[in-house]
Amino acid sequence: MTFATQAVLSGSFSFSHASLEPVRGTHDASDRIPKWLLPVVRENLKHDRKVTLSAAIIASWARYTEGVDEEGEPITIVDRMADRLHATAQGNKDNIFAFLEDDEVFGEEAHDERFRKPYAAVLESLHEIGSAKTVERLIADEF
Repeated sequence: MTFATQAVLSGSFSFSHASLEPVRGTHDASDRIPKWLLPVVRENLKHDRKVTLSAAIIASWARYTEGVDEEGEPITIVDRMADRLHATAQGNKDNIFAFLEDDEVFGEEAHDERFRKPYAAVLESLHEIGSAKTVERLIADEF
């Protein structure tokens, strides 16, 4: 991870419109993740490279689509597939991999244990200790 990435993730650098950035980044993720992120996952798995950060992005998306923030307040999911994603993410409580079971969105990469292991670890961490501490663990390469 680059110094700049670490600085942004750790909060030592901030966006001028920080309150808007997390929301903007999640808009219509169902269009962007399969198009831009999953090919990276596929290529990294093909060459036996780590996919921890990619899995963390998907896990954070799964957490977001549960529709409730860390304080229990509702989150408005802005995505053309919002209802479907929300319904699928509700299964995360009983099956940590429920969100990944949508083959139309995720395809075969989501069934690879090298992806599933960090995905599950990050999603569990998001539920147990929250996003800030999970990001700290990601920076420390603890997954």
